[in-house]
Amino acid sequence: MATYLLLKEKLSKRSIKKQRVFRDRTCLLDIVSDDDLYMNYRMDRESCFELINLARPYLQRDTKRSVPISPETQVLATLRFFSKGGFYSEIGQLHGISTPSVSRILHATTEAICNSLDNIHFPLAVSEQRFVKEGLHQVAGFPRVLGCIDGTLIPIQAPTGDDEPAYVCRKGYHAINTQAVCDGKLSHTQIILSLFIFFIIKQSNTYECFFSRFLNVVSRWPGATHDATVLSNSALGQHLENTPIDGWLLGDSGYPSRSWLLTPILEAQTYPEERYNNCHSKTRNVIERAFGVLKSRFRCLHKSTGCLPFSPAKSSRIIMACFKLHNFCISRHMPCVLDDDIDGDENDDNNFPVTAPQNDGQSVRRNLIKDRFA
Repeated sequence: MATYLLLKEKLSKRSIKKQRVFRDRTCLLDIVSDDDLYMNYRMDRESCFELINLARPYLQRDTKRSVPISPETQVLATLRFFSKGGFYSEIGQLHGISTPSVSRILHATTEAICNSLDNIHFPLAVSEQRFVKEGLHQVAGFPRVLGCIDGTLIPIQAPTGDDEPAYVCRKGYHAINTQAVCDGKLSHTQIILSLFIFFIIKQSNTYECFFSRFLNVVSRWPGATHDATVLSNSALGQHLENTPIDGWLLGDSGYPSRSWLLTPILEAQTYPEERYNNCHSKTRNVIERAFGVLKSRFRCLHKSTGCLPFSPAKSSRIIMACFKLHNFCISRHMPCVLDDDIDGDENDDNNFPVTAPQNDGQSVRRNLIKDRFA
């Protein structure tokens, strides 16, 4: 008798059809205030619409579903993850989609952003190089600087496979070593001034130069890889090695000294060498502050939110999308986000010399010190 009752109960449960869940998919762009939109998605309403229109061809799909997930919802859900990190379940509840849909949307929208935005370019034209040189010269008077270069560690989930130890960085966690070159200048005074201009005279374009724009990004190397190795194997490093340029990059002492890459003097002996080191440090710190602003704007890249819970390949695409969105925000005159870690990048001062030929760079550095800092 008991067996009959249990079997009857199971059959009755199977006969009950699971009710379909209809989630509220009201477009948040229609109901969220401008301040909340910027704080949660890092963009104003007009910039969100422009980004949605750029990504729409990659996200709009032919379907017979009565309520398909719109490109607006896909872009907003992705921006929410980039800006705040967090769990898929919370993002899904906020935007009216299921947790598995959030996972699919995130990677599809990341690819759409990477494909639709093409705003990371190293200056090759003379006019572009002159503009970058003038901007960086205003920082500390260092001449003919085409950009500041450094690497930053983006924490990721421990990958599976035999190459897992290669992703353990010197800080002890799994990461991707991302190399970037930036221009411009950024200081606390300029940040406060830019925020004032943004809220008081938003129509003005004069404050765009206050933010450092990324000119080159490489985000595919494991965290244990040295910065010098990333540079020597990058397209930019090979191009500068084989093509003469009128100027140089500034890097820390973890890079080899080249005719196109100037590093600080490890032990300054004279006053001109001290002046050179001071100007070099003040100018090169632009890239440290740029990393700080990037991770403050898109918190998914910062270790305070944990790590990117994806494979190295997917994490690299998300990192690249955030860099492109950062440049997009600069072109749209978005102010930076003032968080506690905006002072600079906390990961990356591997200040020790590398054993590589440096004769060509040291001669250029000596001549520069003699001509400009003596």
